[in-house]
Amino acid sequence: MGTATSVSARFAIASTNSLGQAPGAAHIYEYTGGGWVYRQTLSPSGLLPGDMFGGSLYIDDSTALVGAYGHVRPDAPSSAAGAVYVFTRVGSRWTQTGLIHNPSKVLGSFGWTLDKSGRTLVVGYNSGLSNGEV
Repeated sequence: MGTATSVSARFAIASTNSLGQAPGAAHIYEYTGGGWVYRQTLSPSGLLPGDMFGGSLYIDDSTALVGAYGHVRPDAPSSAAGAVYVFTRVGSRWTQTGLIHNPSKVLGSFGWTLDKSGRTLVVGYNSGLSNGEV
């Protein structure tokens, strides 16, 4: 199905991004009645094929995070690529509530990895070196 996945007790998210050939999407499933049921596809407007939306994922009962480590914002150099899209569940719908851009002007591929614990979000870079950066 996808290039990345994340599973919580109640929800799962899986991505499809065609390795840069298409903008990508993230698909949310809910565990109910003893099986996984498709609920929604996340695919914000304005995505470009090189954004790599869905390259990394996280989900819990109320928050879904989708890394787009190739995303380049118009006011930043291409070397500062990367963003994390934030979605919040309201009822049965997941809605985009934030977009975190790469804060670095030097490191690229912000959103290569990500994880969340409580209110703390950790986002990794792929700096092109042998070890990534956090």
